[in-house]
Amino acid sequence: MLISCNKLKKHLENSDSIDWVSIWDKFSIRTAEVEGVQIKGNDIDGVVVAQILECEKVENSKKLHKLLVDNGNEHIQIICGAPNVRVGLKAPLVNIGGHVCGMKITKRKLAGEESFGMMCSAEELGFAENCEGILELPDNYEVGRDIKDYLPIEDIIVEIDNKSLTNRPDLWGHYGIAREISAITGLKLKKLTVEDIPNDKEDLDIKVNSDLCSRYTGLKIENITNTETPFDMQIFLYYTGMRSKSLIIDLTNYLMLELGQPMHAFDARKINRIEVELANDKDEFVTLDNEKRVLSDKMLMIKNDDEYFAIAGVMGGLDSEILDDTTSIVLESANFNAASVRRTATSLGLRTEASARYEKSLDPNMTLVAAKRFVYLLRQFDPDIEITSNLTDVYVNKLEKKEIILQKKTIKKYMGKDIESGFIINVLTSLGFKVEEYSDNYKVIVPTYRATKDISLEADLIEEIARLYGYENIELKPLKLDLTFGSLENIQEIEYEVKRLLATKFNMNEVHTYLWYKTAMLEKLNITKDNIRLLGKSNDNTLRDDLGLSL
Repeated sequence: MLISCNKLKKHLENSDSIDWVSIWDKFSIRTAEVEGVQIKGNDIDGVVVAQILECEKVENSKKLHKLLVDNGNEHIQIICGAPNVRVGLKAPLVNIGGHVCGMKITKRKLAGEESFGMMCSAEELGFAENCEGILELPDNYEVGRDIKDYLPIEDIIVEIDNKSLTNRPDLWGHYGIAREISAITGLKLKKLTVEDIPNDKEDLDIKVNSDLCSRYTGLKIENITNTETPFDMQIFLYYTGMRSKSLIIDLTNYLMLELGQPMHAFDARKINRIEVELANDKDEFVTLDNEKRVLSDKMLMIKNDDEYFAIAGVMGGLDSEILDDTTSIVLESANFNAASVRRTATSLGLRTEASARYEKSLDPNMTLVAAKRFVYLLRQFDPDIEITSNLTDVYVNKLEKKEIILQKKTIKKYMGKDIESGFIINVLTSLGFKVEEYSDNYKVIVPTYRATKDISLEADLIEEIARLYGYENIELKPLKLDLTFGSLENIQEIEYEVKRLLATKFNMNEVHTYLWYKTAMLEKLNITKDNIRLLGKSNDNTLRDDLGLSL
């Protein structure tokens, strides 16, 4: 899993006090194995916001244009082959001496015309692929300003080993990683900002007909303009392994990477009601990747009346996808059974970022948080959206509150020393546990994001304390044991003395042989043994009755 340090910084107070390169050594010891750290964008310099003042085609060239460009200091000539160049456009410009794509920009001649720099695409700035034109910047970007003042292309990307996160569903999003960094460093974790959605409208028609869906939260949003995804979100998605598609789709992916909670948006024009139930065996369904999938009666589906709309927790359907002209959506934020999603994804050969997270037993309470967070962020980019339904929440299998009594003597037994109660309370509280201290124990309430498969025993809590205390800080001590040696019985003494004499005086060897005859050997020697046989053992199952054949 790829983690953006720029994103983590947004969730922590005073985050600049952290050395974001070296912190991951400690993270590997305290939390999960880090496979690599990559610094992005530090090899790009000399790129500024520029504006095209004049644009004309270069003679004897089908693609090239001669541009007069304002770079903030002077007007310079640029030869550019991008199809979207035009007068008035603002775009990134690499001045002579600047660096991009691993090369230094120099004055060049193209089609007989001199070019004093290079206009840039998003691909050349490192956050897109297969771009057809230069990057078009907003009109409010100031000409001559360093492009890094507007685009966060400098970042530190950390790759965390997925196997070490298998039992930690809370770490499959940046907010959970930020919580761990908070516990390790002592920095305060910021609260998530969400929208308070009033409950003054009609509920959506949602029916959950299978216990493989423990919670299904839905919301209808209208008057969406589907504006362009902000650059910082595009860069974040690209750096963490995803691609920008459209604002609504990008926002669901962004929140999945932030919170670890997958979401799906249906085009509201095509959906009347939602039913969650098992598929009919051998039914077919076309997924978003335009592949026809053969379903089984063990696969959980999202239906609109009698029509399949999505494979629960895996992928949506082609018929309900978000299009360029989509102005209203039904947002799905659900919690599906981990084993069911894994079985379905494996059976279909369709493992997605969403299914990888659902397989980890996600926090059912996160469905509401993610939906409210989605509305909050969408309103930042598209302020005129309208919420036209209640935040409809069907909670079928409620997660029971998990409470553990942690004995102080057990902590000492496991860790080999007394740990200050203030440290214990601070550690558990920083990780989201609620703690009450008593004379000889602590009553600990486990947060829901750690209660689905991670924390269930007293020893689990001690592990949390120990790893943040630092295993390397636990003093090594020899075991203090009272060792007693019993004496041999007479028959044992005689046996050992006989063995010693046979070995030392007569040069004999003791042989330990197999209890069973080898079937293949008996067949070769044409020996039939009507001895005791072991049922359920197909070969070498005849109990021997002499030692000769075993030597």
